[in-house]
Amino acid sequence: MFVNPSALYEMWSVVLVLVLQIFSIGTRGITSTTENSAGQQKVTFHPCDTNGQSVDVYGYPNPGNISIFYGIPFAQPPLGPLRFKPPQKPMSYPSVIDVPGYKRGCMQGPIFGHSNYSEDCLYLNVWRPDGYDETSKLPVLVWLYGGGYLLGSAQAFNFTQIMEAGIAQGTPFIAVNGNYRLGPFGFGYGKEYLEDGSSNSGLWDVVAVLDWVDENIASFGGDPDHVTLAGQSAGAVSASLMALVKTPPKVVGIIMNDGAPAALPLAPTTQGYPELYPLLLNLTNCSDASNTFECLRYIDADILNNASLAIRATANFTEAFPWTPNVDYDLLPDRPSTLLREGRFLKVPMLFGDNYDEGTSFVLTDTNSTEAVIAQVNYFEPVRPDNATMTRLLELYPNIPALGSPYGTGNDTFGLDPEYKRVASIVGDITFQHARRDMLEQMNANGYHETWTWLWDAFAIGFAGGYHGVPHTWDTAWWLGQVDPGYPETALDLEKQTLQYWLNFIINSDPNEGGSTNYTYWPRYRENGEQANMFKFVGNASMYEAQVIQDDYRKEQIAFINDHPLQFNA
Repeated sequence: MFVNPSALYEMWSVVLVLVLQIFSIGTRGITSTTENSAGQQKVTFHPCDTNGQSVDVYGYPNPGNISIFYGIPFAQPPLGPLRFKPPQKPMSYPSVIDVPGYKRGCMQGPIFGHSNYSEDCLYLNVWRPDGYDETSKLPVLVWLYGGGYLLGSAQAFNFTQIMEAGIAQGTPFIAVNGNYRLGPFGFGYGKEYLEDGSSNSGLWDVVAVLDWVDENIASFGGDPDHVTLAGQSAGAVSASLMALVKTPPKVVGIIMNDGAPAALPLAPTTQGYPELYPLLLNLTNCSDASNTFECLRYIDADILNNASLAIRATANFTEAFPWTPNVDYDLLPDRPSTLLREGRFLKVPMLFGDNYDEGTSFVLTDTNSTEAVIAQVNYFEPVRPDNATMTRLLELYPNIPALGSPYGTGNDTFGLDPEYKRVASIVGDITFQHARRDMLEQMNANGYHETWTWLWDAFAIGFAGGYHGVPHTWDTAWWLGQVDPGYPETALDLEKQTLQYWLNFIINSDPNEGGSTNYTYWPRYRENGEQANMFKFVGNASMYEAQVIQDDYRKEQIAFINDHPLQFNA
């Protein structure tokens, strides 16, 4: 083998830790909002399907005159017979929910010793500005975290700064973030997962969060008819897939921060990663069970979780993201590429983009041969490209350092073999870049033009820079107002601008409407029917700028990928 898959897991863990370091810190009835003697906001809501039960939820003060209502269940705990199953609505709620912090995230691998995870994890949190109640009808942002469907939890992101900015300019909104299941608990390839209806339960968790918001957010002062769905990385993939599911959710706009429908390649449930399910059985001692799936359902959660981690560290099973959404022909009625080309998508405004060097976070720095490049490309594909496709792909991405990623760095190889820049370029395009461009092109080809996109090439400092370039996740700090205050003044000035674009979209479903009028106008992708417009954000210690450019970089290469959706699992 040319690549150690455990190193890939370690690299993806580093990406998530970067994110954590940047960002951590029912039937509608008569409702009320009060404050107790401890200064806690209290909301009473009446969840549907609970025979009129009243639930009092207490919020905890957060900086910025914001209260967070933690730990609200949106589904029954997925335990015992409910493991793997799509989420089931709670049959009842506790009469009082008074949780002082985040509930545990869903089962996953430990990151630097942190293992605050549980199979009982289907909870959400509501962030609300103080002073509002059930009559307020505030816009709502629902946020989905990233982590490659392997890592991550709701607590990874902090909305204080962007909410404070909204309050300051008179456009307050409510934010909701919840957990969804990961790894083999939430996703799975194989006929056993398909026959059980469980191959996309992590996506069904997202549907359940949105259903809960639709039924209950009015009690918190939110407007169920003005919900914007947003996500980062895998969360952006999930958000984009909500535009393609059989019954789309009720949202007025979608923000995709570093992700699009096939940014993590996906295949039909019974076709992708044929080695995965047998290996999972072998590592859990379920291979000889009369019903192997029931064996997996009832083994100890830690055994199943440890098996999933072991798979990603096994030299003969080297796929980087083995548990991802897949085409079950139920929740996802077809491949994203097919649905987009047939115009079968939710037609709401969409705002999405990528970083300049999306691939550098996901490839190995010791890549030093064409064989190693091929191996790493194959790791991302649940059904591997045929030889002719791979040959042409390598022709389109020659081993010329000046063409590789990090882009714009000429022949500098940062002390690494030139094949590193080659594979980083390929992987960035067969994942994030091609998926974003294809969704934009197909939406506009089908007559829907309320779309905006960006490319982030700014402030390659700190973790970024060097052989990372401007890597995956790097832009998110600017969008959410989480830029390190020690960064150059130009970085903080750019933060104000990007924050305003997102606020405008959350409030008005258009990045140009609302707030300051001094910022550069952001044209739609096909503003004039022909040009493929995008914003390119650039910046360094002496300047920053939002430039309008054409979305045509690596035109031939990305067109080849998008013209072969079956080969690249789109």
